[in-house]
Amino acid sequence: MEHGLADEEAVRCVREYAAEHPFPREYSDAEIIDRLRDAEHRCERGSALEVDEEGLVKLGNRDAASGRLVLSARRTLPTAQAFVREFCTHPDGATMRSYAGILMEWRDNHYVAVEDGAVRNRLQPWLHGALRHVRDKRTGESALVGFEGNPTTVGAALETIRNYLHLPTSVPMPVWLVGPDGAPAEPDDAPDPREILPCRTLNLHIPTGTILPATPALFTISALDFDYNADAPTPSTGWPSSTSSGATTPRASNCSKTGSATR
Repeated sequence: MEHGLADEEAVRCVREYAAEHPFPREYSDAEIIDRLRDAEHRCERGSALEVDEEGLVKLGNRDAASGRLVLSARRTLPTAQAFVREFCTHPDGATMRSYAGILMEWRDNHYVAVEDGAVRNRLQPWLHGALRHVRDKRTGESALVGFEGNPTTVGAALETIRNYLHLPTSVPMPVWLVGPDGAPAEPDDAPDPREILPCRTLNLHIPTGTILPATPALFTISALDFDYNADAPTPSTGWPSSTSSGATTPRASNCSKTGSATR
């Protein structure tokens, strides 16, 4: 994807790779192309071939020859952008936010606090495997050498990730989010987030009983650890299935521990 190959060329490359390194199962051309469409959410087609104003591999991109990421210890915004692209990306947006001074990651359909140490643990080997540009003072030519992944560069990358994913505390929860900056959004086709009951792998719109897919675009820190089941049996005793005003609501018994969504 990063090298800008057409679908047919990409499928051929995958086939050639699979011939030497077989996958656990056989994939059809259609399935491979579907994976390519998914990859377009993680990177831009042809981005690996982009160069900066000096003709060098752009920071945050991968070197075409080695496939290794190119970063800078001084210019760290591309580092944060690449980290989010490779570790915290979903078709609906970023899966990590920095809120009230705490890094939070989307897990089981809600955001939970993640320790700095856990992020550092990901950063250390990731930075260690990257490259950096160095310029020969005598010739003026640039070359790629190993990136110095150490506590200083890891700390700088972590701080930049915090800044890049910062979400103001003035943003209420729950709320729909768009973009890595976490700007509040009210999509025309999305219901009021206060009417959503997040479950483990889905969202339930309480007024209508509509099942919505799990998404990191819904910023909330709470979710049931099981799923809503519309076909759950009615218990012999339990909560009423309607309110005093007569409006119907999903029965409490329907929030059963099924392990998967039942629609």
